[in-house]
Amino acid sequence: MALIENVEADWAQVLLVSRASVVTCTFTVASEQEFFLNAAARRFRRIEYGDCTAEIQAYAAAHFAQMAGTEAAGEGPPSSETIGGVSIGRTLPVNNTDETWGETIYGRAVKKLMRSKAPTMLVVNPGPC
Repeated sequence: MALIENVEADWAQVLLVSRASVVTCTFTVASEQEFFLNAAARRFRRIEYGDCTAEIQAYAAAHFAQMAGTEAAGEGPPSSETIGGVSIGRTLPVNNTDETWGETIYGRAVKKLMRSKAPTMLVVNPGPC
């Protein structure tokens, strides 16, 4: 697998924004790293995010890696636990798509960056009617 042309972040930046988290560091194979970077690049492009593109891609790739690393064997993150009688409930993986940015600290950083780059409106004063 090769990186797509829209990738502006690299894995070193992903490790930097994730503070080299234990989960993110488990993805040592280049194809795994490229997968997360490509997913981020498809979602966040320079035309929309300008100078923030590499930063938002790095956070998004860290988010995708964190979600993949904590959802082993297709299980979602725990939604409930019971100690007496030992029970654990998990969310469905289908609910944990790249749209669930609130699931990780990196995803929350993506949301913050997305809000800061919201399109601005240009109002043109047409003059007196």
